[in-house]
Amino acid sequence: MLFSIHNTLAEIFLQVKNELEKGASDPNHPFRFVSLATHLKREIELRYVVFRKLDKDLNFYFFTDSRSGKVTHLLNNSEIALLFYHQRERVQIRVKGFAKIHQQDDLTSRFWSELPGESQKSYNSELSPGSLIGSPEMAYQWKEEMDSAFFAVLKVEPVRIEALQLNGLEHIRTSFLKKEEDWQMSWLAP
Repeated sequence: MLFSIHNTLAEIFLQVKNELEKGASDPNHPFRFVSLATHLKREIELRYVVFRKLDKDLNFYFFTDSRSGKVTHLLNNSEIALLFYHQRERVQIRVKGFAKIHQQDDLTSRFWSELPGESQKSYNSELSPGSLIGSPEMAYQWKEEMDSAFFAVLKVEPVRIEALQLNGLEHIRTSFLKKEEDWQMSWLAP
């Protein structure tokens, strides 16, 4: 268990933050891959993405191809939801917030320069993600010169973080609501 009824809300908040930081930095951590949900009108999309960074203000960072469907959704509606699950600790973290898309700016330049060449290839496909193809091999065509033209960074600014600790019949649920620069902490019925 990550936390129990014997922890204060402030302690739980700190434990959740620490575990999220591990998820962003440790490639083997269960929080490294996260479900990311977007919606546009009546269409909801959910996909796994790689969690890249958590900054001191609890902003979450992810990489994507700027031609992807998630970017199209977020350009029209910046609301976003994230779902993390740690199987061993039996804890679920839900995040609601707003995404900002960064492309061709200082932030993307910093992240791009840290990406290994093979990883940069992921953002240099000749075809846009989701393009119809006649065979799988058609998807494996990349630009000759690797550049960051289609590389985008999603910065998610959270407004609410919920943690659910599974524990038999005595689950523990908390809510952390961002107000200005502070976090309002509450217990919730699971």
